[in-house]
Amino acid sequence: MRIKSLALAMISLLVSYNLKGEPMSYTTESGIELTPKLTLDYEYNDNIARIEKNHSSAVSVYSAIPSIDVAIERNLYKSLLSYKLDSGLSSDESNDFNDHTVRWFNHFEFNHRNRFNVRYQYQRKHENRGEGLTEGQGDTLPDLVYFQTHQLNTKYRFGANGARGNIELGINYFDKRYTNYRENLPFSQTKKAKYNDFRSPSMTAEFYMRMAADTYWLIGTEQKKTTYITPNPNQISRDGLSSTYFTGVSWAISGKTTGVARIGVQDKHFDSVQREDFTGLSWDIGAEWTPQNQTLVSLSTKQAAINPDLYGDYNLQTRVHLTIEHNWNSYLKSDFSTSYLNEDYTGVDRKEDSYTLKVGVDYQFRRWLSVSGQWQFIEKESNWAGYSYDQNLWSLAFNLSL
Repeated sequence: MRIKSLALAMISLLVSYNLKGEPMSYTTESGIELTPKLTLDYEYNDNIARIEKNHSSAVSVYSAIPSIDVAIERNLYKSLLSYKLDSGLSSDESNDFNDHTVRWFNHFEFNHRNRFNVRYQYQRKHENRGEGLTEGQGDTLPDLVYFQTHQLNTKYRFGANGARGNIELGINYFDKRYTNYRENLPFSQTKKAKYNDFRSPSMTAEFYMRMAADTYWLIGTEQKKTTYITPNPNQISRDGLSSTYFTGVSWAISGKTTGVARIGVQDKHFDSVQREDFTGLSWDIGAEWTPQNQTLVSLSTKQAAINPDLYGDYNLQTRVHLTIEHNWNSYLKSDFSTSYLNEDYTGVDRKEDSYTLKVGVDYQFRRWLSVSGQWQFIEKESNWAGYSYDQNLWSLAFNLSL
């Protein structure tokens, strides 16, 4: 009954919007620009719990995703405040969710040599079944796991655009806390969600030296401290410091190819001598190529050691991602993406490979209305029983703006 009611509401909203041709944004007398948007989405997931092959946990999810952007621009100052609600009802009623996201971006340009950016993000979201705390146990909980995060990123850049050298300095902070299952996870006597609450302050420093018109050599470092807020008496502490030192290049060639490549060494050191530290190769590379005006090809790859959610000392992740977007005309756009993730755990005998394939189409019926469809396939192979799965996800979305 709830699904039927939401479906009727979607249709009535779509019809009412179809009768309107209002502007995309509204600007107040003081120059504040308001941009409301709405997405109505249907998804069919044939394995929402990400459980072992030859099992089924098919679920349909109907979502309404309203959002609003508030933009301000005053001389050399820019600000963008946005809020998004993602509210979904599921056919089995155990995968309903309400996710909230608030973002605030501020750009200060004091003069042509000094610029400063501040980004803040708050999220209260659900964790997908079969990921994070419920990995391999996606069908064991009656309700979804929820968490909230606070993330602050700052960046100061000294040096004029096109100057011989530029310096970037950043101070960042990330905080994650779970809001339910804090005292018990039904599938474990010793695991509690509160044991995964953590805070992670970090700092970055990069120096850029111009080698050609739009090519820069760079060198830098990132220092990140991770502290778990509630110690787990049944587990060795995972508190520690991760230090990354890298060099690389950023480039923009003839307006068709842009990218940044950082390659270096990561030294991940735990406070406890009972944990195994990591020292090894780390990289973060991303490039975009525009072979023609209608086509964009994006390729990225990354390797880094991270803290696992539940088991092991560290998880060495290697990622590769490819995306191809093509605008067939002013109304029709298609996108194709594929990715590969290799995970090699230390402290436990666990190795995993994940493959993702995604195909999507977007059609712009009106300036204020587009319809998009997507199919996504994920295959995960693990040497741990119960952790391998296949998943197909089909979605259809109506995207509206004023």
